[in-house]
Amino acid sequence: MTAFISVNDAFESITQEPPFLHPARILWIDREDNSAILITIGDPPKQPWSMSLTELDYLLREKRIRHTVIKVPAYMLALEEEIDAKAKRIRETGWERIQPLLETKYPGEIFFPQAMGPMIAAHAKAINLPRKTLYRLLYRYWLFGGTKNALLPNYVRSGGAGKPKTFANGRINGRPPKYLGLVTETKAKILTEEDKAAIKIGYALYKNNVVQCVTDAYIRTLNKFYRAEQSVPGYSDDDVKETLHK
Repeated sequence: MTAFISVNDAFESITQEPPFLHPARILWIDREDNSAILITIGDPPKQPWSMSLTELDYLLREKRIRHTVIKVPAYMLALEEEIDAKAKRIRETGWERIQPLLETKYPGEIFFPQAMGPMIAAHAKAINLPRKTLYRLLYRYWLFGGTKNALLPNYVRSGGAGKPKTFANGRINGRPPKYLGLVTETKAKILTEEDKAAIKIGYALYKNNVVQCVTDAYIRTLNKFYRAEQSVPGYSDDDVKETLHK
């Protein structure tokens, strides 16, 4: 009945009814207990909450909610060889701080009823950190799909020679396109850091022989990165630095 509901799936409301007034992501599923743990995608983030898989499946079948995609920041899309040593240290420090809370003797223990608060409090005391530091790291990790790259600082090496270009008054660089000798409306755009990161990921598919031709890599890139997505509000580089430098 709920085989198509998986950890990291994200949902948004169609009818604007609670509990999905904002998009939410599944963090944990206990099929024996018929329950799922979710976190609302919002600013500020709030503590994860639970609902039954039966109810979740019902909302989907009744088209009151639907699957959605949560957009991740550009820095999370960097290839491993593009991440500098300092950023990797920040990521690993963050991961070392929350790993004992996530990889426990009993899988998903942090999501057991009434377990999260005491576990975080005890761990914060053991490693001499404020509890809010651990909460920030955990929420960031969960909101962005449970990947260690969520703990990276918000900068990556952009690669390539030269400096990023700026354009006055939104002007597009390059020669205006023409058709039969007449200047036509341009379809060009100024590439953002998100665009550059997506292009690098797409090219890596071809370079690493994941796909056979550039066209396939291009189509996959469009499908993965250029579609309607939900973003995670309220998360910036300052949040990471404040969290990891304590």
